[in-house]
Amino acid sequence: MGALRRFQVWAYGLVGGCIGGGCEALLAALTLAAAKSVGMNVPQLNWHAFGIIFLTGVLTHGCMYLVKSPLPKLSSGDTERLEKKHKHVR
Repeated sequence: MGALRRFQVWAYGLVGGCIGGGCEALLAALTLAAAKSVGMNVPQLNWHAFGIIFLTGVLTHGCMYLVKSPLPKLSSGDTERLEKKHKHVR
């Protein structure tokens, strides 16, 4: 796998994590709205508060992905081809 492809896979995972965090924040806001509609005493969300919840979800999930995979994988060379050559020689 080339360096550009490895970077694309890594960036795809990072963006996917951030999107997941934003979706989780949206679900949290919808849960608060549903709780309020059944009569529970929950705070009213305005756009500013929802934006903060959304950005927090995006940042935390993005950071969790970076903990798991801080950088794209390095190329280890073509060791598979080298190992196959040595197996045929023996």
